[in-house]
Amino acid sequence: MSQNESVHSCNQPQQALLNTNNTSEGSSSQQSSPNIFNTNGNTQPPTPPSSSDSSSVKVGVRVRPMLPKEKLEKSRECVTTDPVNNQIVVGRDRTFAFDYVFGQQSQQQQIYDVSVKNLVEGLFQGYNATVLAYGQTGSGKTYTMGTANSTNLLDEEIGVIPRVIQNIFEIIKQRSDADFAVRVSFLEIYNETIKDLLAPSTSTKLIQIREDEKKGILLVGIKENLSNHTMT
Repeated sequence: MSQNESVHSCNQPQQALLNTNNTSEGSSSQQSSPNIFNTNGNTQPPTPPSSSDSSSVKVGVRVRPMLPKEKLEKSRECVTTDPVNNQIVVGRDRTFAFDYVFGQQSQQQQIYDVSVKNLVEGLFQGYNATVLAYGQTGSGKTYTMGTANSTNLLDEEIGVIPRVIQNIFEIIKQRSDADFAVRVSFLEIYNETIKDLLAPSTSTKLIQIREDEKKGILLVGIKENLSNHTMT
């Protein structure tokens, strides 16, 4: 469904591609990448994933409630969720299956616990992880990911990214067997142009995408901040 189609005729499903970066609306994406390093050398080999997590990519769908404006316009609901069987039904008989399905009454904590928390735990076993929110304008991506520019959110309204940061530092606090360094970068990709959100004045021409045989894809010139506590 394109960006230009109306979102008022029915509730639009939001898809979370769970495989820690995040994508905002349209062709613009904001990525927050915490890099965690064990600084005392006591590394453990990664534990092979269980058979239930054999797929490297997990896809979930979240259907938001209707907005007050949509109710006033007497818009109809056209998506039915079946969280038990991880399915949604669009219209009368078009059924789609996902790894996770969250209905209109789903809570932020539930979204995190079911689909993201295990990815954060996997970081400390040597795995990389990415969380990507995909959906058209107004589908609820910003709310779910927690990138709204608001400081008065209730605890239960906090989204994925703040919860990931909290979870990372909670685990580090419990790990007395190792010392960790956390470095964070925050960038936006819009119309194939990369903008460093931690250093907005930096020229986009100074940021280069390079590939390293061992480290994979690297962004040279992106500012990384060393962090030792969560944001409060």
